Amino acid sequence: MRVFMDNMIPGTIFDLDYGYAEVRLKVMIGHAEVDATVPREQVTEMGLARGVQVLICFDASRVLFATDRGRVTQIAGVNKLAGMVTKIERTPVRTRVCINLSGGQRVIGDIDEDELSYLGLSLNDTAVALIKPSEIFVVTA
Repeated sequence: MRVFMDNMIPGTIFDLDYGYAEVRLKVMIGHAEVDATVPREQVTEMGLARGVQVLICFDASRVLFATDRGRVTQIAGVNKLAGMVTKIERTPVRTRVCINLSGGQRVIGDIDEDELSYLGLSLNDTAVALIKPSEIFVVTA
């Protein structure tokens, strides 16, 4: 099977938190932790367990950015991946922002020109990518 999304980051499951209908997977990607939610029945079907290698996949349109790292702790229920802005690509439709995480992974997000201006993002700035756990696809090898 082949899958393509703007963001496809390899990682390893290190914990599973079982809820009534969903399981929250905790995945280590480099130096960062990412939470992803999957339906409970898929854990067994996909063989998801501690130590399993997975791809964490999400669309660039589902990434939000924040610039005040100290205050981002006031946002609950999302993954927070901090990195340095390495690319800003403007098109008539969207602005694509790329940040590199400390572990070498890359996160791409699509925002509009107004958002870019409001955030004041420029190359080499620190930014935090915000991604809801429910927006992440988990792919096994």
